[in-house]
Amino acid sequence: MRPAEHTDPGNDFHSGFVALLGRPNVGKSTLLNALVGEEVAITTAMPQTTRLRMMGVVHRPGYQVVLVDTPGIHRTSSGDGQALNRQMNTEALAAAGDVDIVAMMIEAGGRGFTCQYTGEDEMVLETVRRAGKPALCLANKIDLLADRQRLDRVLQGYRETGLFRRVLPISALSGEGLPRLLVELAEMLPAGPPYFPAETITDQPERLLAAERVRQQVILHTSQEIPFATAVVVESFQEKPDITVIQAVIYTERQSQKGIVIGRGGRRLKTIGTAARRAIEKMLGRRVYLDLRVKVKSDWTRTAGGLRSVGLETR
Repeated sequence: MRPAEHTDPGNDFHSGFVALLGRPNVGKSTLLNALVGEEVAITTAMPQTTRLRMMGVVHRPGYQVVLVDTPGIHRTSSGDGQALNRQMNTEALAAAGDVDIVAMMIEAGGRGFTCQYTGEDEMVLETVRRAGKPALCLANKIDLLADRQRLDRVLQGYRETGLFRRVLPISALSGEGLPRLLVELAEMLPAGPPYFPAETITDQPERLLAAERVRQQVILHTSQEIPFATAVVVESFQEKPDITVIQAVIYTERQSQKGIVIGRGGRRLKTIGTAARRAIEKMLGRRVYLDLRVKVKSDWTRTAGGLRSVGLETR
């Protein structure tokens, strides 16, 4: 995950990798984007939007934070999506062992404003324990709380685990608490020169980022059962003098799902394509021609081979 070497050395500089861990939909990707200052990771209200580790680089005077966004840690079961679920958990668990600092994210409201852990909460806490790395707990979404005095119950419960250097209330959406978070991270980072040049905000190739923006629009424009069963593969990415030409395939597991993505008379696919093209143009800063097709790849979420066939590496 790390570059082979640091970039140019600096004096009294600090840099390191920070894994963002948590249950699905606690705001990990939103936090990464807020700290980087750009939309690196796609975000939606749908749990398990993040499937792969996504890296975002935060540059500040005297230090560099390399954030590693991870899929939400969740219980898996046999049946639909078994291999995909297992792969997402594996990505998150592996990230915890590869970094310098672990940041566990929770929802500030907790469970009824008490520290009543679910099975998924316990899975994340156990991951933090096993990692054995310096750790923070970030209670996100404080902007949604009507009574913040009750937040103390949640924060105290996580303090009492003894796993965390600090338990910090934050809002990734409004930005509240993020300056203090950066101060804490800067103090915890190991000494060393930056890993990435100042102009780098992610290690992900534009081809993958374009595929993610298409997938984001599929999630936003289809019904609940469809997003989990879809994957996007960019088959061609050509940079021409005045335009970037992208050909991509949206894969579904069922013929019925393909019909939903296309929509009556192709209208939904056109809507998805228009929104995705605009998002990619904003990301690239240039004109884009986006050609989308929809294909069926039966049961691709169920097996390791199915994941590989749509570009999701398996460990």
